[in-house]
Amino acid sequence: MPRSNRRGSKKKSNVTENVKKSNHGIMGAPMPCNWILVKEFYANAWRIDEPNPIFKSYCRGKDIKFDSFTINEFLGGLENFKPSDEYTIMKNGPYPEAEIERELLKDGCNWVRDAETGHILHIIQDQLKPNPRVWSEFMLCNLLPRSNTNEIPKEHALLLYAICMGKSVDAGAVISAEIDRVAQSEVGELPYPSLITRLLEFHGVSVWGDDDDDDQEPGPATIYPGVRKAGTSGTRRR
Repeated sequence: MPRSNRRGSKKKSNVTENVKKSNHGIMGAPMPCNWILVKEFYANAWRIDEPNPIFKSYCRGKDIKFDSFTINEFLGGLENFKPSDEYTIMKNGPYPEAEIERELLKDGCNWVRDAETGHILHIIQDQLKPNPRVWSEFMLCNLLPRSNTNEIPKEHALLLYAICMGKSVDAGAVISAEIDRVAQSEVGELPYPSLITRLLEFHGVSVWGDDDDDDQEPGPATIYPGVRKAGTSGTRRR
């Protein structure tokens, strides 16, 4: 039994090392964010629906683009997340329910389903195999941050499956779509505060003015789950 435990620990360590060696630009040390500007960004975020949607916001007199190209350009170094995006193709095809269960979950573990309809709801993080478990931590801290990390919903499970199967993923598209989803909702958490602060700075916004010092907070990762904030509603520019 002890030998088995050592092998398991070594396997998980190897996976972790592979994540580190991939040199992802979206992994980084804790960085501060400016909540005043983050709230202004979300309040003014808008989208133009076209074959290639346009994602923009408006902050301190500047137009801020947050489309996939802009985010990928800003993050840089996304060697394993290329815009050749096999993940989007998977999203538009049949949902691989059985494959996800087989590849991601430990033996004997299954999807959590709706008791009445039988529809799949989510998978449990603690029931993931070692390799998917490590990648789930990466995904939930960097790509699709959530406050409830133990339940991985259907849509997020597909992304995790794509990553674990070595499929190409456009990280910028994932992040811009999630920012847009949050911006169009009435209530909720504000994800990616450190990323957005840096994105504003990237577009020429002064993010560290003296008036905003009280609203600067460090984050546990370059991109990390936001906290629920009051007063985020506002008129979005169209």
